[in-house]
Amino acid sequence: MRDRPEVGDRVPGAEAVVATALKAFEEQEWATLVSLTDAGSLEALRAQYVVLKREMLRRLAENPMPVDELPPEFREWLAQRRQFGELAGVLSLHEAESLNAAEFLIRWAQARHPGHLVDGIAPWHPGGTLRRRVVVGSVALLPDTVAVLVREPDTGSQSALGTAALIAVLGDNRGGWALDAAQGWLGMVDGFV
Repeated sequence: MRDRPEVGDRVPGAEAVVATALKAFEEQEWATLVSLTDAGSLEALRAQYVVLKREMLRRLAENPMPVDELPPEFREWLAQRRQFGELAGVLSLHEAESLNAAEFLIRWAQARHPGHLVDGIAPWHPGGTLRRRVVVGSVALLPDTVAVLVREPDTGSQSALGTAALIAVLGDNRGGWALDAAQGWLGMVDGFV
C-alpha cells in the first residue's frame, strides 16, 4: 500500500478533510478549522495579508474615496468595511498585525459566515444566507498536493452543477492532509484589495 498518491489518483483522505472543514465552517467550529489547515500556508497567508493591507491603506490615504454626499453613519461603516471587512472585529492595521495565524483564520472565517455577524452585517454573504458546499471528488496534482472539487447545490442558476470550485489540500508526508490556506479554501484571497 502506498502512502502517497500518484498524479491523477482520487484521494479520499483529502476529500474527507475538506468535507470536515466545510461542516466545521457551517457549524462555526473554529478550532476544528484551524486544526485542519496547514500551519505554514496559513502563516504565509497572514503575512501576505498584512503586507497587502498595509499597501492598500497607503494608497487609500494618498487617494481618498469621495464620500462627502453619504450619510455620516454610512461613511464610517464604509471606511471600516473597505479597510478590514474581511477580518471580523478588526478595525485597524495594528489589530490585524497582532493576530497570530490561528486567530487570523478564525477572524477571516467569521467574517464569511452569516451566523457570525459583525456589527449586524455579514459582508461576504448578502442576505445572511449560508452557501453550503459539498465535495464532488478529487485528483492528485502532485504526490503531496490534491485538488478537491466542491460545489454548491444548484440554486436556480442555468448550470446543473451549481457553483463549483477547487480547494487545494497539502500532504504532510505521513499520510495526513491539511487545507492549503494560501489557495483560498474559504474564499480567502478574494477580498484582499
